[in-house]
Amino acid sequence: MRRIVAGMCVCSFVVATCFTMAATKELAVNYWPLVAGSRWSMPIPDENPGWVVTFHVTKVVPKAEGVSDVSLEYSMNGNQVQKEVYEVTADMIARMSGGPNGGSDFNPPMPVIKLPMNSGASWSWSGTIGSGLLQHPAASQFSVSGPVEVTTPAGKFNAIKVHSALVLSSGKKSISLPNDTWYAPGVGIVEQQAKVNGKVHTYYLSKYSVK
Repeated sequence: MRRIVAGMCVCSFVVATCFTMAATKELAVNYWPLVAGSRWSMPIPDENPGWVVTFHVTKVVPKAEGVSDVSLEYSMNGNQVQKEVYEVTADMIARMSGGPNGGSDFNPPMPVIKLPMNSGASWSWSGTIGSGLLQHPAASQFSVSGPVEVTTPAGKFNAIKVHSALVLSSGKKSISLPNDTWYAPGVGIVEQQAKVNGKVHTYYLSKYSVK
């Protein structure tokens, strides 16, 4: 009887340990909580002073075990300006489509978050971006650094920086579209920097509601 009780105690300890480990396991959505109803706002002062872009999760559709498609819509002054769809797994968030109507496909989906999100981590992507017959070859190198403290109108956050060096080919031209994004665990994107036509645009989180 003592052996049985001891065995039960050992089993209980192992089960409890497994549940604890599962509860604390790192997930990609820890860095960007793409949960239905989550919402973020970012002013765009360098382009349109006083204007604010709000992006929110409108739909989460499970399509396989551990895999979901998440729709994210961007609006400004009450009008939708962009729609994105992401494929979300335990260890990755990958952009499937984007653009004003979500009509530009990324084939294959392009990972914007990929575990482990440790300083020095990196990954690469190559494929096409486009709509219908108009497809442009593209490639990007991603690198992770941080964490660093980011100060925003919504507060201060310890955030991980992901640098994307996207290059898009259009005919004989190559278009460089570098982008830096800072993700705060449990909050999501707190800062973005995008370089367009030689000018760097910086946006900070001003308000958020994570479900």
